[in-house]
Amino acid sequence: MAQINTATSAWTGTLKDGSGKLSLPKADTTFNYDFGSRFETGNTTNPEELIAGALTACFSMYLTALFSNEGLTGTHVTSTAEVTLDNEQSPPKITTIELSVEATAGTLTNERFHELLEKTENECPIKNLLQGATISVKSSKLISA
Repeated sequence: MAQINTATSAWTGTLKDGSGKLSLPKADTTFNYDFGSRFETGNTTNPEELIAGALTACFSMYLTALFSNEGLTGTHVTSTAEVTLDNEQSPPKITTIELSVEATAGTLTNERFHELLEKTENECPIKNLLQGATISVKSSKLISA
């Protein structure tokens, strides 16, 4: 059965002076976003940060699932994404997304870790959705338990 999730965004005002609200009903939370946080310096969120969040959450969960399939317990995965929005292009375009991944996975060898990392890169649903950008693992680290 397919899982359906929703989010709602609303924008008020002009592009540069306006602001938006993003609601995530399952999390029962709302985020503010605006032009300044996307194209200048600002302290609200922006669509690229939300994409980074979705990708890292999916990537960490997927890699953890593969660890579980290996019979590993007590694992920990931290993924960080850097999303580059080239706003010099017209229209602006997300050009690259670089991931850094650190994991603690008990007795897992470094070689097997990289095999599972590659499988995650190939199969993570959010990464597959974002195939228009260059997405790569910039760094990875298996931490000894």
